[in-house]
Amino acid sequence: MSRLRLFLLAILPLGLALRAALDVPEPQPPPFTAKELHQGYRERVILARPHAGRTNEADAAEAREGVRVRERLSRFRDLRIIELDDTDHADQAIARLRGTGRYEFVEPDYLRQISAEPNDPQFLNGALWALKNTGQAAGVAGADIKATAAWDIIREAPNVIVAVVDTGINTSHQDIIGNLWRNPSPTFGDTNGARFLNGAQSGNPADDNGHGTHVAGTIGAVGDNGLGVTGVAWKVQIMAVKVFPASGGGSVSDIARGVNYAISRGAQIINASYGAIGNTGFSNTELAAITAARDAGVIFVAAAGNAGANMDVSRFYPASHALDNSVTVGNSTRRDELALSSNYGAAVDLFAPGSEIVSLNYANNTGVATMSGTSMAAPHVTGSLALLKAKFPGEGYRQLINRLLRGVDQGPRFASKAQTGGRLNLLGALNTNSNRPFNDDFASRPRFNSDNLALRSNNAGA
Repeated sequence: MSRLRLFLLAILPLGLALRAALDVPEPQPPPFTAKELHQGYRERVILARPHAGRTNEADAAEAREGVRVRERLSRFRDLRIIELDDTDHADQAIARLRGTGRYEFVEPDYLRQISAEPNDPQFLNGALWALKNTGQAAGVAGADIKATAAWDIIREAPNVIVAVVDTGINTSHQDIIGNLWRNPSPTFGDTNGARFLNGAQSGNPADDNGHGTHVAGTIGAVGDNGLGVTGVAWKVQIMAVKVFPASGGGSVSDIARGVNYAISRGAQIINASYGAIGNTGFSNTELAAITAARDAGVIFVAAAGNAGANMDVSRFYPASHALDNSVTVGNSTRRDELALSSNYGAAVDLFAPGSEIVSLNYANNTGVATMSGTSMAAPHVTGSLALLKAKFPGEGYRQLINRLLRGVDQGPRFASKAQTGGRLNLLGALNTNSNRPFNDDFASRPRFNSDNLALRSNNAGA
């Protein structure tokens, strides 16, 4: 028996030498499970730190209870890395250890990655060109909002409430449900929002058209959850305000009621991907609603419309209302060109990707759909403003808009077609070192060839 022990001891160094000589790589840990990727933390590992002065008590209790402490990090005040057995789960173990009162905190072992690109399938396959355009499908590389670099700065706005005033939202869709606003004080069943149609109201904002769900997904579909798409903001509070029926045609009165609801429930940004039908135009009721939003410090993001018209000649509402809390958005393509159908002119603040946009499908709880138009461009700006609000929480509505407009990518393709002459660049907006008006310097003044202009701005901070 002793000879056998000696033999085994003798071959161990030889094995190590052979391994070094052959440069055999170290064994890699098993990949994260699908469940772990979905929930965002490890299933069999948790972290805990005892209260100051209770380390010895924690040591004794852990030994008595069979808690397997894989490692203690004394530099981090005896932080424990705790390994669970196959019959235990992170959520259960965390609740159990928190209940002892011994620990300052007990938390999951959250997952991280080296770059802020989500694992959502439609992002990985290149369908979300507006967020990352590498030239796929005959696009122009870089003709995007620079989302991937921006996400290294900030990608979540968990305290920002965005109201989607539209056809409603499929509140059961797996890729949006985690980012739905939760009403702290429902009064008529309005848990995630409300419906205002034909003078009636209810707490059911279910989408029966698809437009609102698609818009909401672009703003804030849950990011990095391995499902569907990702929104511009990976985490945000989406309030569903249904003011359009399945036909897609609604009334200003219902819209005003919906905007009033959004303001009263604390929305900080309203997405308005809609506009006038036919020759109907200016409405004082609509103007009053957006003015009330301004007085509450709420940003109103409006779609420029899809008539291919010059808005300096043909006004389009609500996008043409001259209020400084409004941002009007035109449609740019994957080739970084103005979409032929997009309205343009001095009333347009900037362009954003709006053609062939993949987002959520209302008809089932997992699917995606492709839509085009300024309705799809506006939510890219809304999601960007949510991230700006999260990064600069103390700034007012116009300061945030100024940062947004300062950050655009300018170029001849958009020159004289919008106030900024540019396309949304989220990274540029986040990196701006000033919240002054974008045209505060004469060199960055708006340039137009028309004599019939209606410019909307604010010189606060100029």
